[in-house]
Amino acid sequence: MKPAPRLPWPLKLLVYARSLLAVLLLFPLWTAVMCALNLLNNFTIQSRAINDWMISRWCRVTCRLFGVRLRAHGLENLPAGTCLLLFNHTSFFDIFAIQSLVPDVRFGAKIELFRIPLFGPTMRRIGVLPIARGRLEEVLRVYKEAEPRAAAGEMFALAPEGGRNSGGAPLLSFKSGPFLFAVSARTPIVPVVVDGAREVWPKGSLVPQTLGLTTLIEVHFLPLIPVAGVTPDDKQKLQARTYQEMSEKMRELGEPI
Repeated sequence: MKPAPRLPWPLKLLVYARSLLAVLLLFPLWTAVMCALNLLNNFTIQSRAINDWMISRWCRVTCRLFGVRLRAHGLENLPAGTCLLLFNHTSFFDIFAIQSLVPDVRFGAKIELFRIPLFGPTMRRIGVLPIARGRLEEVLRVYKEAEPRAAAGEMFALAPEGGRNSGGAPLLSFKSGPFLFAVSARTPIVPVVVDGAREVWPKGSLVPQTLGLTTLIEVHFLPLIPVAGVTPDDKQKLQARTYQEMSEKMRELGEPI
């Protein structure tokens, strides 16, 4: 992402006030409303299509609240059936961006988020995967339970770096769990590079999107990596190939990999 131009202080103050209002009031209220509607759907109609629409709408409106525009590249690389999106994770806006563009995907989220009132139960009901970081056996159990969903054509998204990258390197080393899941579930991989999300809301920053009235996040969906014929013993090769393809795209975008 290109560096944001310096704003004159009156405009910077306006942008900061907008983002502060959004993060303290508008975003929490919007999230609570959409969680309540999702739970209502799950306890009554139980429509997956309605859930997908509401999740995508939650993310799209969230982006608009903060003046974030989205641009997708390579959506044609997504298959008609199941796949596993593996993305570079630098910000919560990675998730907002991808979910806005791919309504039917389900993410893995750290298990601590499931303890948040209303938000946690909603995530469970819509099929978000609870990821217990540092507990590989528990994570693999969650992946195993998700295999029938993948066989039914469901799409998942995981962060192979294991969590948000705080900026030590453009791309951290990958964990093995997502690749074991891909091989075991026979789920092809679509590498995803999100460009611009780190600047919108860096890890540790209290107020997101103070760059300008609007800013752009671009999401690059790279060509699919098949897993047919890949065995668990070949996991490291699959891991290395995914890392290389994401690194090459990030280098193309100007990241010093």
